[in-house]
Amino acid sequence: MALLRVSQIAAELQVTPPCVYGWVKQGKLQAIRLGKLVRVEREDLNRFLGRQAQGEIRTKAESR
Repeated sequence: MALLRVSQIAAELQVTPPCVYGWVKQGKLQAIRLGKLVRVEREDLNRFLGRQAQGEIRTKAESR
């Protein structure tokens, strides 16, 4: 199980860390909370990206 930091995900997807935290808060991206730390399993990120590619998840910019 590979756990990714929010900063790693943000860099990989070329978004800001607050954007990633928003997906977690909205329940769009499943995460593990360890105290104040937030980590995402690689498999959960891949599922999120698959749903995004299928159009099941819309970003704020797409919703406008």
